[in-house]
Amino acid sequence: PVNYFLLDQSEQESIDVIFETWLAQINYPVRIYLQNRFIDLSEQIEEIQKIMNEEDLSLLAYEYGQKMIEDLIKWQRSQPRYETKRFLIFDYKVDPKDIKAENAEELEEKIIDKAFNELYRRVMTAKTQLRKANIEVNLLTTDGICEVLYYTFNRRKAVKNRYKDIEEQEQLALYVTADH
Repeated sequence: PVNYFLLDQSEQESIDVIFETWLAQINYPVRIYLQNRFIDLSEQIEEIQKIMNEEDLSLLAYEYGQKMIEDLIKWQRSQPRYETKRFLIFDYKVDPKDIKAENAEELEEKIIDKAFNELYRRVMTAKTQLRKANIEVNLLTTDGICEVLYYTFNRRKAVKNRYKDIEEQEQLALYVTADH
């Protein structure tokens, strides 16, 4: 929740010890993926504008809100700014020889169940251990994974074509339904 480098030496060391302890306890590979994304304040600006339009504000409060919006837009356009998103990637491969099944469909279902259970256990272990260092670990949904991949392969385009906009315009559909 706080920039690591703003913490004092003892706070940094306590985080390091917890992270090192977690890494020492696991016996499976973990990849750490860092993704720098352009900071986009459009949602926050839209929320401020919505509140300003819905609320009965005094003239001074309204002017303050307008000035804040102008400053946020100017700050965002003055120089590209990025935030770093951090992801833990757990790899796991199920050996089909270890699973007994009657047919291919049952085998596939059991493989998926076994992989999910093992990966979920790993995520929960990381979540439990790293919570002690105020590091929040969340399981990505399919949509979350799609968003990470979108920003990976469209880094330059993602500044103007936000993932949220593409999702809202239903451009993620598997098939086209338009007449043209």
